[in-house]
Order: sequence, then C-alpha cells, then structure tokens
Amino acid sequence: MIKFEGSLSETCYKFFVKARFKYAIKGWLIVEIFFLCPFLTLALLFDSPEWHIFYICIVAVCSLGLGLLFLLPPLKYNYENVVPKKVVFYEDGHMQAQTKNLKEHRTIDNVKYVVDFGEGYFIYFDWWHKSISFICQKDLVSEDSIEKFEKLFEGRIERVQNKNK
Repeated sequence: MIKFEGSLSETCYKFFVKARFKYAIKGWLIVEIFFLCPFLTLALLFDSPEWHIFYICIVAVCSLGLGLLFLLPPLKYNYENVVPKKVVFYEDGHMQAQTKNLKEHRTIDNVKYVVDFGEGYFIYFDWWHKSISFICQKDLVSEDSIEKFEKLFEGRIERVQNKNK
C-alpha cells in the first residue's frame, strides 16, 4: 500500500485549483456542444421564423459566457472541503482519495496517465472515471515510497515543468 497523507503545499494547491478550473471549462463546453447547438438547430428547423433571432441570441449569450470563463482566472474560493487530505493506492489495484467530506474510489486500470509536475503527481483518468481528487504531493508519502509509486504507473508518467514556482 502506498499512502500520501497531509496538507498540500502552495505549489500543489495551485496545480489542483488550475486542474479544477480546466474541468469546469470542459463541463461548459460539453453543455454548449451537446445542448445548445442541437437546441439551436431544432429551433431553426421547426419553429416559426420570428423566433429565430431569439434563439440565436440565447446561444450567443451562452457562448459569450463560456468565452468569458476562459478569460477569468480561477475564482478565489475556499477549496478546503474538496482538496484531498489522503490518497491511498492498495495492492489489489484500487485507489482511494479522501477529502474533508468525500471518499472517491477508482482503479489503476482507469488511469489514463500521470503528470509529474515536480513537487507532486496529478492523476488523469479515462473519460467515464474523471476525478480531480487524486493529487499526490511527493513529500507527503507516509507509507512505502515514491519509487514504488513510479513503478506502479511505469510508462504512463509524463514529466512537465511546473510554471507555478
């Protein structure tokens, strides 16, 4: 069993906040693509022409809102309830991340890749198992070792230079 336990450093915390922000943007894109575009298409095809401007305005306002989200920095928010306090990797291939109010479970088979950003690791999952709770700060390993962690994800670790330093 490999266990990371404790509070995240400022660098890891910033990485976590940026990752959470990116997930929010992707969520808006999904809403836009899978709801607004079909809505506009159906409205233009089947409704009376006098309503077309109204429908186009709805989609334009939603698109503008999405565009503004891309320009804004991540909001100042107290992430204390959602920042992981403990991440555990079990011998049977299961993983668990524990926040103040939540425990999330995944399996190692669901891991798409792991980003090593210097001070820690952020684990990306396949589409159906997405989670931002699996961030592991290297100096918070309390059971086993970093070497065993890297061996566990051998071939799936991408090393990046952290721009938050």
